[in-house]
Order: sequence, then C-alpha cells, then structure tokens
Amino acid sequence: MTDQGNERPSAAIRRATAAHRVRGVEESPELRHTLEHIGELMRLPPKEPGAESASAPTPAKAPAKAGFSIQVPWLPILAGLSIVIAAVVTLWPTEPTAVPEAMQREWVTDNPSFTGRRLAFTATQVLITPGADQQSTAYLISSVTSERRPDTTRVLVKYIDNGGEVELQVAMPDAAPPRLVFARPQGLTWTPSNP
Repeated sequence: MTDQGNERPSAAIRRATAAHRVRGVEESPELRHTLEHIGELMRLPPKEPGAESASAPTPAKAPAKAGFSIQVPWLPILAGLSIVIAAVVTLWPTEPTAVPEAMQREWVTDNPSFTGRRLAFTATQVLITPGADQQSTAYLISSVTSERRPDTTRVLVKYIDNGGEVELQVAMPDAAPPRLVFARPQGLTWTPSNP
C-alpha cells in the first residue's frame, strides 16, 4: 500500500518485504497487491453488532411454560365467595314453617292431670295456657315437619322456650271428631274447644 502522493510503500509493507528479503524471498507485484489489500481490510471500521444479527436468522424462542403467569389474589376471592355462599344459604327461600291448617285452633283435654289447661296453634306459634283463669304464653315455632300415613298424619312441632327447643310429637287420626294424640305423655288426647 502506498501513500497517495508518493509511490513509497507503507511501513507495514516495508516490514513484510524486509522479512521476505531476509529469508531470501523476493517481493513480487502479486505479493505487494495482496499485502496492500490486507492492510486496507485492517483499517476498515468494525461491523455494527446489529448488522450481523439482522442478516442471520434469529433462533426460535422456547415455548412458554404451561401454568399461570399472572398472580391471582386468592385470599380476597375466597373471602368474597364465602360471603356469597353464606348469603345464599341464609336468604334462600324455604318452605314456610307453618302448622297444618287442621291443627290451627284451640285444643282442650279431659285428662285430670291437665284440668283447666288449653293449647292453641297458629301458623307460626304455640300458645299454652297453664291453668284456668291464667294468661296464655306464646312460643315461636322453629320448625314443623309432617308425615302422612294411611289413616293418620304425624306432625313434629319444635318451638323455642327460654332459648332451648321443645318438641311436640302429635298424631292426627283421620276419624271424626278431630283430635290430637300426643306421644309424650303417651296417649294424651286433645279435642277442639269449639268443635
């Protein structure tokens, strides 16, 4: 390689030529041309890093792993779901707790152990009069279940008394006159006060 104004070879070429002369190799025009070309290549600016990657195909990315990549706030979701379930269970319409219509009246008994006592049922309450000339006490019914049998209807009434639950097991035979036959005390029979 030569300077533009002079025909003198560059320092690198002079060294390469001197090394060849020492070994006994003569400088040829082809060798000079090759060395000049190598010198030009050495002075080229380096390639930009993006240029090589733009021409080369990019390797395919590995497929994403299966599973959730989003953080799900499970605790608030579960809390909200619990509230919804509790509301549905509490507010879901149920069959009304009602005493059968045939029982909704006042009842009396001729059993000497219960002289003067009265028993009355409304759709949602049990009213018990403990004796003659005494006021009745109303108790809220918590549940009523009934079972129809061939000749009778069995009814289980549960009512609230001082925070506890009391059960009345009653059988209503289909035969006239209407009567209530209690399981406890066994065989205690009540008839309507106004037939």
